[in-house]
Amino acid sequence: MSKEFPKTGIPEENIRSELLKIRKSMKPYSENAFRVYSTNPDPLAIEAISYFLPFNKNNIGTHTRTGKTMGALADLEKEVILMIGNLMGAKENEIDGYITQGGTEGNITGLWIGRNMLRINNSKLCLLKTTLTHYSVEKAADLLNIEKVVDIPCNAEYGMDSVKLEKKIKSLSQEGYQNFLIALTLGYNTTGTVDPVDEIDSVIKRLEKDLKIKTYVHLDAAIGGLIYPFISEKKFDFNNHSLNSLSTDLYKTGFTPRNSGVFLCRKNLQKYIERFISYLPYKRDDTLSSSRSSNEAASCWSIIHFLGKEGFRRHILHCLDLKKYFISLLEEKKLPIKYISDPFMPILAFTLKDKMLPLYLEKKHHIEPIPLLLDEREEYHYTIIFMPHITKKSLSEFITELTEIYKN
Repeated sequence: MSKEFPKTGIPEENIRSELLKIRKSMKPYSENAFRVYSTNPDPLAIEAISYFLPFNKNNIGTHTRTGKTMGALADLEKEVILMIGNLMGAKENEIDGYITQGGTEGNITGLWIGRNMLRINNSKLCLLKTTLTHYSVEKAADLLNIEKVVDIPCNAEYGMDSVKLEKKIKSLSQEGYQNFLIALTLGYNTTGTVDPVDEIDSVIKRLEKDLKIKTYVHLDAAIGGLIYPFISEKKFDFNNHSLNSLSTDLYKTGFTPRNSGVFLCRKNLQKYIERFISYLPYKRDDTLSSSRSSNEAASCWSIIHFLGKEGFRRHILHCLDLKKYFISLLEEKKLPIKYISDPFMPILAFTLKDKMLPLYLEKKHHIEPIPLLLDEREEYHYTIIFMPHITKKSLSEFITELTEIYKN
């Protein structure tokens, strides 16, 4: 490994040889990769990116706000935003957004907009979340200098408890807090469970009227955003009055290469973070990443059109079938294992009674114990994300391995 910047170049064939050596050492996700939040990308998505790599185009800005075309790939990105916005219950003239580097960027962007929008009235600000919330929300709190961050306890389904949320907001209001950033989740990374967005929406409507508070709600839908709309009638989207923005990831359940996410917000909310740029045709930037590759737009556009709603639904139902199969084997063997699972999410968190997995099994299946603070007690759970690269054969073998643990 070189530690100094080379004085002279080396032949192309030497470089290719080294890169091919690295490539040969890499493998696609195997059937035993149980805790991976993405899967092997569709070849079409890879091909779509390859078409445009030589042109190195910049998709800076938000193309639903320009009112004019900024090029063919910018138009593809605009179409992606409008299609996913439509999936999330928004009309064409009601939504803005852009393609991100993933859920972390989307979450920070949403909370950045919310912080700026709420601080106009100079009242005290509080960020509300749960102990299961993705760490990017704490990153955002640090970056945005949000000093008051409160964890709301979870309900019996391991989503934010709407009753306790209401009590906490009332209590904080008496302490002088009138502005509330609320970070909700559609598919927690560790449990796959979801926050009751519709219940919380009703709570917020009532409290805004009764207490004269201001709220901004952002939904981390990095995992569930491209799952729930295809298989559930329940609305976790912009049909909820209080929801201002959300983020979702196509590289998780959308079969695109890393990293391609989408940030969506209600029309013109990005004005709260925009900056004037004198030297570019667009004249303003209203994103966190600023200059960014246009290639992901081609990848996302291709997969959405290739799969359509029916294709996404088919893949998701296959993943849920894998989860149901695993649960059926657990119950058949009567293993002393507790698990947490949302019926519409291909994720399951489980804990072994008085046991931990041997290290060789953790390594084989790419899983490790995660400490979760649930019901005011900490327990170690293992999480399986049922992705298309997993097979019933690998799940059956894992059940056999679990059975052997309890025999010894």
